[in-house]
Amino acid sequence: MKRLPGNKTTITNYKNKYPCFSEKIEAQFEIADAAMKVALTIADEEEKMKAMEKANEQATIGYINAIQGLENNLQTLNRDIKKLVDLESNEYTHKTTYLLEEANKKKTNAETLLNEVYAETDDPIQKFISCSNDLSQFKRSTDKYLREIDKTRRIQKEKKETHK
Repeated sequence: MKRLPGNKTTITNYKNKYPCFSEKIEAQFEIADAAMKVALTIADEEEKMKAMEKANEQATIGYINAIQGLENNLQTLNRDIKKLVDLESNEYTHKTTYLLEEANKKKTNAETLLNEVYAETDDPIQKFISCSNDLSQFKRSTDKYLREIDKTRRIQKEKKETHK
C-alpha cells in the first residue's frame, strides 16, 4: 500500500516540469510524507491502511491534481483540434472554423496558465481548476459537433448503399 515513493517520482517530474511550483509541491509532499510516517506507526492494520491511504492522497491533492487535470484536458483538446483539422473539405463549415478558433484560444490560455510565473502569494490552483472545467465544457460542444458530422456521414453512406 505504501505508494509515496511512486508519488515522489510524480512529484519530482512535476517539480522539474514546472519549477515555479516546485516549493509548493515539495511542501505538499512533506506534509504527506509526515502523515505516512505517522500512519506506519499505527498498530491496528485497518486504521493503518486508512491513514496510509489518506497520506497518499495528501501527496497529490492541490497542485499535482490541478496540474494533471489541466494537462489531461489540454491533451484531449489537442486531439479534438486534430479531428477538426482532419475533417473533409465538404464537412468543413463556419462552425468548424469557430470551434478551431475557440479551441486555439483555450489551448493558449491553458498553456499560459501552466507556464506563467506566479508570485509567492499567488495560489493558481483555482485558475487551473476553472480552466480545466472550461476545457471539459468545450469538449462537450466539440463532441456534439463531431457526432453530428458522424451522423451525416452514416446517412450519406446509407444513401449511397441504397442507390447501388
